[in-house]
Amino acid sequence: MRKREEARISDALDSERIVNVAIAEAATFPALPMLHLGWMLLGGFFTAGIVSARTAYAVDRLEVSFRTLEELNCYLEWKVLASIPTGDGRK
Repeated sequence: MRKREEARISDALDSERIVNVAIAEAATFPALPMLHLGWMLLGGFFTAGIVSARTAYAVDRLEVSFRTLEELNCYLEWKVLASIPTGDGRK
């Protein structure tokens, strides 16, 4: 069937003296690779976990506030005049 169609097209082109014609064909393979949705979701969750853990670590390391009276005394060597008590018994 395909050969017959090609022959018909060739005869039609010869009768009208058209020499340079290319027939468009469907692509045999996709231009971009197709990834499975599950792998994409797994990669996204893994990447989000790594990024969030590193961000939390960086924020914790870059925090400049003092958490205890001992830290304040160690760095500044000042006496604390007053403090706000927390609910867990620490000063």
